[in-house]
Amino acid sequence: MSPLVRLRPALAEDIATMVVALNDACQDSPFHNRCFPPGDPASEQYLVGRIQKNLADPASHLVVAEEAGTGSTATSGAPPIAGWARWVRRPCPAPDAKPAPPPVLTEDMYPAGGDAALAARFFQANHDAMARATKDQPVWFLSIIIVPKGHQRRGVGSELMRFGVDKADREGWAAYVNGSPEGKALYERFGFRTVQRSDFGGGIVTDHMKREAKQSSP
Repeated sequence: MSPLVRLRPALAEDIATMVVALNDACQDSPFHNRCFPPGDPASEQYLVGRIQKNLADPASHLVVAEEAGTGSTATSGAPPIAGWARWVRRPCPAPDAKPAPPPVLTEDMYPAGGDAALAARFFQANHDAMARATKDQPVWFLSIIIVPKGHQRRGVGSELMRFGVDKADREGWAAYVNGSPEGKALYERFGFRTVQRSDFGGGIVTDHMKREAKQSSP
């Protein structure tokens, strides 16, 4: 780990700051601004609820990055946490397990203050692409990675990436991410390659990216 970046488990008291960091990092994202517009109370409530649910999920690994010397080196006004990420450990289903029906995502699952139809279409495409790319493989899934503007290009994203890919390598598992154009170069540096691309129009594109499993060291 970089001596300038510390990772720790996310806590319930971090949630409000995590949402601030998300809105800061995504301020230029056409998808985020259309589907979860900052300042919209319903979007704020939705994001808080999602993080609360993820914190309670034993398969989720939510980690917060703190940058040493933040007060003197980060851009003025940057959120006090340097970033956060959610990695999800998804083992193979048990051989005798009954297959779960694939989820169907609908508009009513997303905030009415944003473009709920686009959100449903976007997340459904991401889920379906991951299902095709990983099939019955065990996988570490990068659900989200957030680095606010004032903390970017300081090694924060790399440490949040390394958290998950190191775990995947130790288990000999694949890793997967539905990547934004802004994050693609970072994912590629860690060995992810595009297996499919979805274009939703309006500059909203997802690269569905997979990192093949590596054999764990003996």
